[in-house]
Amino acid sequence: MSQGISQRAIEAVLDASPSTRLTESTLPAPDALASTANYLKSYVWRRGEPWSEGTENFNVLLEWNKARVYAKTIAAFAERLAAGSG
Repeated sequence: MSQGISQRAIEAVLDASPSTRLTESTLPAPDALASTANYLKSYVWRRGEPWSEGTENFNVLLEWNKARVYAKTIAAFAERLAAGSG
């Protein structure tokens, strides 16, 4: 899943315990991450700002996929990654 996942979030997941962490081989290819980042940027993604419901970045997620449940799931997953709870 490459929906705007920050490098910090990826590093937090890689540093998690061996039983729960992702590995380099299970992460999306760098090109997929870059492509997704460019797509989100085209909808005025605000880097470094929150992506929870009610924010501008959440609205960008809705541009990507109109289903609120999808955008809420992505935001919740990203929050967990950013917090280091993978």
